[in-house]
Amino acid sequence: PENVTFSIPQSDGHSYPARWLQRHSPAELDASRTKAAVWAEEVREAARHAWNGYRSQAWGYDQVHPKRGTPNTWFNLGLSIVEGMDTLWLLGLRQEFSEAEQWVEEHLVFQEAKTKMDSFFEATIRLLGGLLGAHALTQRPLFLRRARELGDRLISAWPADADLPNAQVDIAANASSHIAWRGKSFSTAEVGSCQLEFRYLSHHTGDPTYAIFADRAFNAILAATPDKGLVSANLMGNRKPVEQGSIITMGAHGDSYYEYLIKQYLQTSQTEGKYLDKWKLAMDEMMQRLVKRSLDGYLYVAKEHDGKTVHEFDHLSCFIAGMLMQGLHELPQGVVPEGYMDVAAE
Repeated sequence: PENVTFSIPQSDGHSYPARWLQRHSPAELDASRTKAAVWAEEVREAARHAWNGYRSQAWGYDQVHPKRGTPNTWFNLGLSIVEGMDTLWLLGLRQEFSEAEQWVEEHLVFQEAKTKMDSFFEATIRLLGGLLGAHALTQRPLFLRRARELGDRLISAWPADADLPNAQVDIAANASSHIAWRGKSFSTAEVGSCQLEFRYLSHHTGDPTYAIFADRAFNAILAATPDKGLVSANLMGNRKPVEQGSIITMGAHGDSYYEYLIKQYLQTSQTEGKYLDKWKLAMDEMMQRLVKRSLDGYLYVAKEHDGKTVHEFDHLSCFIAGMLMQGLHELPQGVVPEGYMDVAAE
């Protein structure tokens, strides 16, 4: 893309994208890079500290209880190990990564785990996503093998002929159920945030089954919301669902649906225009309807209930800045308005 290929080498041999140089001098960018290197080392040390604490207090358990400092169980599948591997690799913590890899090889056995009904959404983005992230970074067959074993169990979330998956899965039992209090209601974000993982799994195993299930869910969302960018945070019915209610939010139950729009477009080499078109429409509507400024001058992203603005900023909306910058950085120049950079920065 134009926005990332044109760059000007600097005196130290480092190159910056041309669009950065339109806004900042080489000296400013050099100073920023130096500051970022300090932050990166601080992050690396914080991650090493957290890993050492987990290893000493709760190794093999899902997580350390934040208050008691004792082992805490959720999926009972070594969650901190599985979902932390890609971060360890990216931070260059190879010894810690090797410890995690060994645990996955020797102890991550889904059919023998003591699991219960837990979130399909969380299992997908954390467990399946963790394994696939490790595979994407290392190309080691172990991670794809474990991911496939898990994927075969996660597809139990779809009842026969259903478009949308149930909200809960019992991974060891290879069974699923929907949350009783939800009735026939489904979270848009939850059913719209399994596609990256399931599509990746199909691509690398050669088995289209996983992508077929995930695409069925996302296509159902698109069919329920024609000509709309911002969509309801909830859907009704697991076969040919329709929008439920009028809550519009970039936070809980809306958030990652929008993230997966642009990422699906990028994942398949920018070949599926329907995802880009929907994302651009959503961002345009977000800018027009939800981006507000507080009385003390801070920019935030509000919500809508019944067509009326609700001046709340959900902490789960904090991903928006990164999503906008990803669009600016990875899409061809001109596709995303340059003004989005200012919104992201604020």
